[in-house]
Amino acid sequence: AHRRLRRRSPARRARRAAARTHARRNRL
Repeated sequence: AHRRLRRRSPARRARRAAARTHARRNRL
């Protein structure tokens, strides 16, 4: 199950998107 989850990595994509929004907020 772990290998299968790692292969898909949906959480990783969400984290990257969140980081982008945070960066935009920090820029002000």
